[in-house]
Amino acid sequence: MSTVYGAMITLGILSVVSLLALGSAMLGHKEQASTAADLAALSAAMVLQTGEGEPCGTARSIAAANGADVENCEVKGEFVTVNVTTRMGSNSRILPQKAQATAGPAE
Repeated sequence: MSTVYGAMITLGILSVVSLLALGSAMLGHKEQASTAADLAALSAAMVLQTGEGEPCGTARSIAAANGADVENCEVKGEFVTVNVTTRMGSNSRILPQKAQATAGPAE
């Protein structure tokens, strides 16, 4: 009987450790999405201010370089809002993480 209890305790500990590892990975990917959105929005706002290119095209290339896809890019006046999605793991359908950022001139 003690072997069965030992196996159950070991399985329980492994389950908790696995859940903690998954949660940590999800948090890391959420931060990656946030960083990609911030960089894409800032880059797009800079392009908009200088007039040397297409802001949303720049946002897409910057987001892609940071492991994210631009879901929506909106230019309103001097401000650019970017929504990105990044995915975890080799299967792109697992655990999508989303983030939004807005950038423009300081008021």
